[in-house]
Amino acid sequence: MKNMEASLLGLPPEIRLQIYDYLLPDNKEDRCLSIRHYITKPTTVESKRRSKYHVITAIQRRYMRTTYHLVASSDSPMFPQIISVCKKVYDEASHFLYSRHSFDFGLDIEAVGPFLSDLSPSTRQLIPEIRVRKRAPNPFLQSDNAAWDKMCGALAEMGGLQTLAIVVEGRRPRGEYDGPQELTVSDFRLLSGLKHECLEWIPLLGSVRSIRNVDIIPDVRESFPPTCMESRLFAAFSGSFHKGFIRYLKDDLGLPVRIC
Repeated sequence: MKNMEASLLGLPPEIRLQIYDYLLPDNKEDRCLSIRHYITKPTTVESKRRSKYHVITAIQRRYMRTTYHLVASSDSPMFPQIISVCKKVYDEASHFLYSRHSFDFGLDIEAVGPFLSDLSPSTRQLIPEIRVRKRAPNPFLQSDNAAWDKMCGALAEMGGLQTLAIVVEGRRPRGEYDGPQELTVSDFRLLSGLKHECLEWIPLLGSVRSIRNVDIIPDVRESFPPTCMESRLFAAFSGSFHKGFIRYLKDDLGLPVRIC
């Protein structure tokens, strides 16, 4: 590493910038980088430096200590290890990695806080977008509300983020069904006060008002007609994105929200 540092810093600045541009390319067709949990024990030098956290495995339902990693893409090879050479290279190259790309965590929202905490405040402000996914209720999986609470707390504490994009899963029968077809703002207020499990994550977003933009991206899929109170409620929620839900986020939580 010392030899690499000496060789790199011995080059003219304009040549170094060309190297950073080559190793950290700007793929204009897809500027989204995927960050995920390690599913096995982290072994790389970079992973050992990163913050550790605990997740619950989906199948065994046991706690596992892990960290995050960048998912490699064959379409646009990237070599982020370059920024670990030394502080000067980090300062010079960070712009190429962080300002050009959004970072998609999918369902691995436990990684958001540790990822951001490992960056300096000035580097965090370079990131144009963090993207996460809110999964639909699943009786076979543990609720992710606690993870959402931690993520929102981390976002509120660190601040400086430009855009938080949330892909919200919904389930909606094709035809009519018994029960409410959508939720009003008053319904959201009532259910938030009751802390209903499938909607408990929504008021937590009120802590991230420092974010400049919150984008809601509905991902509504067809489902069987609801047969219980829980599924009827979630079907009604899934029909509320463009009316009651967005109004509740704006009027009650004060979020700079957009529906995409």
